[in-house]
Amino acid sequence: MADAKREVLEPSATLKLAPPLHGPIPPEAQVWVYRYTHATRGWRFSIATLGEPQSQKLSLGGFRIVPEARAALPGFDTDREAIGLALGMEEKVYWSRILKVGGTLAQRNLARIVGGKCVLLPSKGSRIGEPLDRELLDFALECFHDMENCSGVNLVTGQDLGHGMLSDGLTSSLQYLNARFKGAITADTSRPTGEGNYYFLLGALRAFAVPVKASVLALIGVGNIGDHLL
Repeated sequence: MADAKREVLEPSATLKLAPPLHGPIPPEAQVWVYRYTHATRGWRFSIATLGEPQSQKLSLGGFRIVPEARAALPGFDTDREAIGLALGMEEKVYWSRILKVGGTLAQRNLARIVGGKCVLLPSKGSRIGEPLDRELLDFALECFHDMENCSGVNLVTGQDLGHGMLSDGLTSSLQYLNARFKGAITADTSRPTGEGNYYFLLGALRAFAVPVKASVLALIGVGNIGDHLL
């Protein structure tokens, strides 16, 4: 990786960046971050995983290309964002293991699946749909392969914020990644996530014998997931 610098943050360092743990995630949960910085473009890519080095775990979590508005938030940091989202994914994986929820492939590999997240901060002109978008994705692909080789963890990643049609007007960013990296998935994960949230909400109301028609429900944001809920 001639144009990129790799740094590995061990759990002792990531613990200081992690949000307070709630829910079922044990307090001893450990997160590793593989951080890449492009020498000339200044791109910063943080790949967080709960997969122990050389474990051959499947690190499951979306690939986020940070939108400009989110990057401008006070205190934004790719490491912190990736760690928090990886822990959130680990909570989903935890319940999937408990409830034995998942497709045929997931059922066979539930013991190997852990939470993860990929967060890439681009520079001006390199977001999807801009002139340098292919160069940005080639950098991300190089990081994917390097992270797998040095960590002994397998990435399984897909849609999140920041994706869309490339500047050529012909290829989607997810198609471009999928053709060049076996762990990049093209599925729209927002729909099953939204449906899962919806049925979880119905189940919670039913558990307390509260009819939906007698409830006041609030949605905070109607993005990819909130739109399906709405």
